[in-house]
Amino acid sequence: MAFVTGVCSKATVVIQSQKRFLNVTDLHLSADGPGASVHRWNVQLGDGSSWLIYLTPTCMSERPILQITGKGTILGPKHFTGIVQVAKNPAGTAGIDVFNKAAGVYPVGATIPGTVSCRTGTYTLAWKKKGIEQRTLLITTKGTATATLADEFTMVEYELPTHIGFDPWSPRLGSVGSEGSAATVSQDAKAAIIKAAKVEFAQDITKLTNLTSKYYGGIAFSVYARAMYAIHNIGGDTTFTASSLAKLEPPFDKYVKNQEPNPLCYDGVWKGLVSSASYGNNDSLIDFGNTYYNDHNFHYGYYVYAAAIIAHFDPSWLSKNGGVNRIWVNNLIRDWSNPSAEDPFFPFSRSFDWFHGHSWARGVLEAPDGKDQESSAEDAFSTYAIKMWGKVIGDASLEARSNLQLAVTARSLQSYFLLASDNDVQPANLSGNRATGILWDRKINHTTYFGDDIAYIQGIHMLPIVPSSAYIRKPSFVREEWDQHFADNKSGSLNSDDFTGHIYVNLAIADKAGAFESHAFMRKQTTDSPYLSRSSLTWDLAYTAALGGSLASNVSVNSTRLWN
Repeated sequence: MAFVTGVCSKATVVIQSQKRFLNVTDLHLSADGPGASVHRWNVQLGDGSSWLIYLTPTCMSERPILQITGKGTILGPKHFTGIVQVAKNPAGTAGIDVFNKAAGVYPVGATIPGTVSCRTGTYTLAWKKKGIEQRTLLITTKGTATATLADEFTMVEYELPTHIGFDPWSPRLGSVGSEGSAATVSQDAKAAIIKAAKVEFAQDITKLTNLTSKYYGGIAFSVYARAMYAIHNIGGDTTFTASSLAKLEPPFDKYVKNQEPNPLCYDGVWKGLVSSASYGNNDSLIDFGNTYYNDHNFHYGYYVYAAAIIAHFDPSWLSKNGGVNRIWVNNLIRDWSNPSAEDPFFPFSRSFDWFHGHSWARGVLEAPDGKDQESSAEDAFSTYAIKMWGKVIGDASLEARSNLQLAVTARSLQSYFLLASDNDVQPANLSGNRATGILWDRKINHTTYFGDDIAYIQGIHMLPIVPSSAYIRKPSFVREEWDQHFADNKSGSLNSDDFTGHIYVNLAIADKAGAFESHAFMRKQTTDSPYLSRSSLTWDLAYTAALGGSLASNVSVNSTRLWN
C-alpha cells in the first residue's frame, strides 16, 4: 500500500531513519473527516528524498507538533491515540495532492471473490479498511505500478487450462495418449511403456511409500500413480489396472488411517495438519519444516494427485468406509488451499498469495528476508492436483477455482520465476539466469537450499513434469533454458543423478526436436537408472513420446495449436 501505517493507543510518536532528517515542514490540515482531522508534514532527508507524515487523531485535539530531536529522530505528541502514516513522495507537489486524498484510511484485510465461465476467470482483490472509511485507499499492484485511488482491483484471465487433464498436454498437440484424444503414441513407445510399468509395479510399494518424510512419501505415491495412468491410458494395457490399484490403495490407506511413521496431528494454534516429526525434539527442520508449516502445498499436493488417479480408476474408493478417503484428501486441501474464510478449523488460502500470484513455501518460521519459494513447479503442481481431484469427485467449483488459480500462477511464475530473454520484470542481471533460484519477499538468490549446481537451481523449477507443466513453462522458454545451460552438457550438470532425468523430460516441452531428444534419452534408461531419482520411467516414456518423441504415424503436428 501507499503508506506505512501505525495505529497508536496513548503512545508517544517516534519516527526514526538511518538517514538524517534535515527539516520538517508543516503542511497544515489535509482535510476533516467524521470525528477526525488529518495533520500532515513534509520531511526532507539527508539522501535528498522527500517523505510525508500524516497523523489522524481519534478524537479532536490541538494540532500535534513534530520536531527533530536528533539527526535520525522525529519526536511527536505523547499519549497519542490515532493513526500515524508515512509515505515516500518522489513527485513533489503533485504527489502531495495524491497522498492527501488517501491519508487517514488504511487496509486491514481483503476478500477475494471470483467467477469462472468456460475458459475465462475473473477475481477481485476487495480491501477492507479502517480509519476514515469514506476515503478511498491509495493502492498499487505488485511490482512497479502507477498508484491508483481504489478500494478494489479486478483481474481477468482469458486462457484457463480447462482442457488439461491426466493425459500429457502441450500447446503444439493438445492432450495426447488416451483413446479418443487428439493423438496417440507409437506402438513401439507403447511397448516400452508397458515393459517399464511391469518392472515398477513389481517393486514393494508398501515399503517404498511407508516413509518418515511426508514429502518423499507423497512423491512415491505420485510416481506409482503416474505409472498406473501411463500403462492404462497411454500404453493401452488395461490388464494391470486392477492389480496396480491393489498394490497402491493399501499403503495409501495406511496414511488415511494415520498409521504411517510421524503421523499427522491437528494443530489448534495455527489451525492445520502437521507432521508429528518435530514434536518433542526442538528440531524445526525435520522433513523440511513440515511441523512448522513449511512446504505444505509441496508435500500434500502429491497425495492429492495420487488420490485423484486412484479415484479415477476406482470411483468406489471415494465412498469406502463411510467416505473417509474423500474426507482425508479434502482435509489436506483445506490445510493449504482452503477457499473459505469462514472455516473454523483451517485458514483461508494458507499457501497461495493472491496478491503476488504464487505460493510461499515458508510457514511460521521467521526469516530476515521474509517468506520465500524455491520450487515454482511444485507450487503449480499442487494446484493442478486439486484441479484433477475436483474433476474426479465431481466438485465443479473446486475444479473451476483451481483452473483460475493455475492461470494466475502461470502468469506470475512467467514474470517472477521463469525468466525468458524478453522478461522485463526482474532486473536484467538476474533474468539472464533463466530461473530465479530462491525468491524471497525482498531478494533473489540464484541458488537452492541444497546446493549451487545449475541442474539443481533450474531443475527444482521443473519437477514434477506433469500435464500442466507445458502450460506453466512456455516452449520457447524451455528451449532458451536448455540451449543456455544444458545443450551438449556444456556445464557438465547433466551428470547430476538427481535432476538429469527431470531436465531431459522437461526438454520435451520445447519443440519436436526436443521431444525426440528427450524420448531417445529415456529409451536408454532402466527403471533403476540413477538419473530417474523420484521419477517413473513408465510416465517419462509416455510423456516424452506423447509430446512428439514417438507419436503414431498418422499424427499431424500443428505448431500454432494452443488448446485442444
